[in-house]
Amino acid sequence: AVPDQGWNIAGNEIYKHVDTPMAGIIKKHYSICRGFGLNLPEEYMCLPRIFATVKLHKNPYKQRNIAGARLSSINRLVSFYIVYFVILEHILKTTVTRLNGTLGATLSGL
Repeated sequence: AVPDQGWNIAGNEIYKHVDTPMAGIIKKHYSICRGFGLNLPEEYMCLPRIFATVKLHKNPYKQRNIAGARLSSINRLVSFYIVYFVILEHILKTTVTRLNGTLGATLSGL
């Protein structure tokens, strides 16, 4: 068991302790990136840095954990997902707009 060093990881599925060596985690990230055809340069062969900030506007105060992906093994994958979701958002908005136009015309004709 890992002692809780102020990270509140107990019961948190996002920031939970794993026994996998760092090299194994990076290898898994590399494999996932290769599966999407993404290159993972040597300087990206490290894990994201995790830090925390306090949510002072909450009562009681809560902690916000943040994992910075810059220059880490998940950087390219995160960038890929951002582009993918921006495209998906555009497609969904366009589809909804078209459906609203179609349904509006159909409903007004009743």
